Amino acid sequence: MPNTVRLTEAQRRLLLEICRNGVKDTQSGRSNRRTLQALKAKGLLEDWGSDGQVQPKAAAFAALGIPQPRAASRTAVGRNGAHGRPTGEPRPPTKRQRLYTLLERPEGASLADLQAAVGWQAHSVRGFLSGTVRKTSALTTLVDEAGVRRYRVEADGRG
Repeated sequence: MPNTVRLTEAQRRLLLEICRNGVKDTQSGRSNRRTLQALKAKGLLEDWGSDGQVQPKAAAFAALGIPQPRAASRTAVGRNGAHGRPTGEPRPPTKRQRLYTLLERPEGASLADLQAAVGWQAHSVRGFLSGTVRKTSALTTLVDEAGVRRYRVEADGRG
């Protein structure tokens, strides 16, 4: 199907940004609003939400000649644009949360356990332990039977 929608360069750039990033806030400049109005009039964008945001229609992807992602719409929006996960889907645990989960186990966690959980180098994990954990929680250092140093915090010790 040939591209039957004529777009100016400004319209093409803005539409490409919206198609790549999901929902767009329309309150960012007079010329931007005019461009968005023109794209809406051409049937390439639709209103989304009650605060003046727009999202691309399938015709927008066709007009640009790019494939439409499976979940191109209805993404959770933060202050910097779309997070890329569907609305209502929980966020994955942060690295800090993963480390605290290991530290709260009864046996604690070794430096190697903590490194493997987040993919950090040893000096980064030690920095987290001394800079974050010691300032907000009661960090306990233990040595197990094999001579391995293990770190532990109480389950309610998150700062």
